[in-house]
Amino acid sequence: LRSQPRPPPEGKALPLVRAGNLGGVGGDMRPELDERAQHGTSFAAHSGEGVGEEAGNGAERREDGEGEGGDGVLRVVLVSLEYRAGTFSGNGVYAQSLVRSLMALGHRVMVVSAAPPPCAPAPSGTSPCSSAPIVLRLRHQPSQSDGSAEGRGVEVVHEPSQGEECVAEVPVDAWGRLDWRCCWQQWATRLAGEQGGAQVAARVARFAPQWMLVVDWSAVAAYHAIAGAPVWGGGKGTDGRGSSDGGGASSKCADQQGHEHPVQQPPGRPRMAYLNFRVYSLSQYQAGGQGGGGGASQGGGAGDGGGERQAEKEKGGAEEEEAERERAFYREKESEAVAMADVVTALSTRDARYLASSLGAGRKVGGQPRALLPPLREDIRVLAVGREVATSSWRASRTYVTCCVRLSPEKNAALLPALLRLLAPHLPALGVTPLVCTGTSATRGAFGEAVLAEVVSAAPAAVVVDGFMGAERMAHVYSQTLLNIHPCLYDAYGMTVVEAAAFAAPSIIHVGPGGAVGAAELLLPGEQLALPLDLSAALPVVVEGILALLQDRQYLAQVGVAARRRSLEWSEEASARVLSAILRGGPA
Repeated sequence: LRSQPRPPPEGKALPLVRAGNLGGVGGDMRPELDERAQHGTSFAAHSGEGVGEEAGNGAERREDGEGEGGDGVLRVVLVSLEYRAGTFSGNGVYAQSLVRSLMALGHRVMVVSAAPPPCAPAPSGTSPCSSAPIVLRLRHQPSQSDGSAEGRGVEVVHEPSQGEECVAEVPVDAWGRLDWRCCWQQWATRLAGEQGGAQVAARVARFAPQWMLVVDWSAVAAYHAIAGAPVWGGGKGTDGRGSSDGGGASSKCADQQGHEHPVQQPPGRPRMAYLNFRVYSLSQYQAGGQGGGGGASQGGGAGDGGGERQAEKEKGGAEEEEAERERAFYREKESEAVAMADVVTALSTRDARYLASSLGAGRKVGGQPRALLPPLREDIRVLAVGREVATSSWRASRTYVTCCVRLSPEKNAALLPALLRLLAPHLPALGVTPLVCTGTSATRGAFGEAVLAEVVSAAPAAVVVDGFMGAERMAHVYSQTLLNIHPCLYDAYGMTVVEAAAFAAPSIIHVGPGGAVGAAELLLPGEQLALPLDLSAALPVVVEGILALLQDRQYLAQVGVAARRRSLEWSEEASARVLSAILRGGPA
């Protein structure tokens, strides 16, 4: 790879693609995902589109007045279980991207999130530190940290001004997961409590948001705790317009120079936008099967006795009952979120359609779910733009077959060691080395540790990248990647596919029965921007397909370079403008 960093001139930012250059938003295009893969429907037409009769409502309005001092400035509160503190998944990364891009347009943003406790978690992933103080802090730059919590119920800071991010972080006992066993209840309970929670609600009310952006079902209870606080009116100590200080906080705040100024009082509860980052009730792994012929800790020997087989059958039945309870839980929570929201977005058209058709029976008029594709992170985009990529040097320089997903069941991570066991004998002759990103030991859990052990056993020569990768490390890995394998059968989006593409690394994505990867709407296989493969097929068939691709470096280079161009087009600014337009077009 020929790498020639070209930093922008001092005082100037790299140019960003605007939404208007991508063919607009909205519209009434409704092809199925597999049709897009076959016919090459452009992603730009689907960014912010609705699914059904209300498609495109308000999404084509101009952004007049956007920015500081303009009438178009939005005030929003993002409610997300995972944000900046202890980021462990793409949810936290994308939440940060949303805040950063909205603020870059001049909008005012406050964040309410959970956070890991300030003491080390126990081996089980839990900690007794649930009484740690809720911290309300201000960051001058969203990319910077600002120190540790004070020993009070709430650390109050001044009202955020233009370009500043105000975050309320609620420490919880359990961390590192987003499923039904995550910390969603404790997070909401602490926000509803007298110690700290009431002051967070008061601070949100004084921020006077027009919208609360609620990320996934796990944030709905936290939203209720904030929106149901007496400070909004109708409760003890309020005047019906949210003028209560909700626990003794001053109605004035000091700015950075120490000057006091009045804070706008809320006109009423803000509208609610449900930002679905993943449809949990649709996740393929919960419907049975990990795909691709199995993986970690699967199967038994041919000589198993009848008693052992019966025990295995009973265990399987209990697991299926548990999975069904989990699916029912998600359906209930996600249906509630869709029904109560004024605006609903999802990361792909498939997910938006599912929310509308299967979970949206009680939704509000105008609350038609619509797709909003996540953009490439700006720090990744800046690094990628500064690199030259020539097809000739690409073919000679790349050595890794890479997999960078969380080692969890929903990512179909068990497929990886099964593939590597069959691929490993062929890779040295091809000049290829496996590289696996594993995340942190704290977030892998027992399943992830088992998968990692099998990866090392299946491919002893594999390079294992431990920890959560930053932008520079990611650029280094993907710039040397010949082929990226994304093992998920279902993935709401799959941002690692787009991040790999930014550095011209092409990705295998599942295109087959019962599956979908949202990033395929940006990197269309039908336009040769990704490499479609049925990962639910028998293992020898999947391995044969991978080996055929590894033997054709010219084709991989062509796909990688084309995917790079597309991934760099859809920027944070472009996405934020579409989201702003969606919010402006929401019901009054």
